[in-house]
Amino acid sequence: MPAKSLTELPSDLAKLKNLTTLIVSHNSLTRLPPEIERLVSLKNLEFTDNNVNELPAGIESLQMLEVFDACRNSITSIAPLSALHNLVTLKLDQNKIDSLSPLAYKKLTRLATLSASYNEIDDLDEKIGRLGALTSLNLSNNKIKELPVEMSDFSEKVLLHLNLDENPLKDSKARKILEKGRAPIKELLAHLQKERESGRGKKKKKSKQVGG
Repeated sequence: MPAKSLTELPSDLAKLKNLTTLIVSHNSLTRLPPEIERLVSLKNLEFTDNNVNELPAGIESLQMLEVFDACRNSITSIAPLSALHNLVTLKLDQNKIDSLSPLAYKKLTRLATLSASYNEIDDLDEKIGRLGALTSLNLSNNKIKELPVEMSDFSEKVLLHLNLDENPLKDSKARKILEKGRAPIKELLAHLQKERESGRGKKKKKSKQVGG
């Protein structure tokens, strides 16, 4: 099938209840049909390079899902994905997402890779530090101004790759650490821990709330 020729997925796709991998990348899809929720055996879902702008509500039904790759679409918001306990890889690069806050961080206990570079993300939820299994985090080329001090909950022994390049961080110390090239994760986490212990992180949060 030629690239970009697929504009929608057939509704009878739902009959493939034993399907474990669905790759429909490089097409012209604008949505994923609600019937996709019936693919309860699906472990790998990839639909990169399409025009999908929202995720179907039924995505939460795919509880066996391990890999979710939605790079290079037009997605503006994400679902909590709270039922996806087996999710290991979540890729959302090059979309139009402005927040990762809807993610149910505490329930994504197996998530090892989270990549959401080239989006419109301007704020990080303090709960992101609850992703205890995370080994790779890429949030480069966004609009992030502040790093939550709760990121210090990450372990440098677990988090092996961190990319926060091209974000307008206000914290000059964090910025200098990240400018050293390959992000010295241990040094950054130590800095955030000091900020946390000093209470400056909480003060920033309160002042932000007062300001609207």
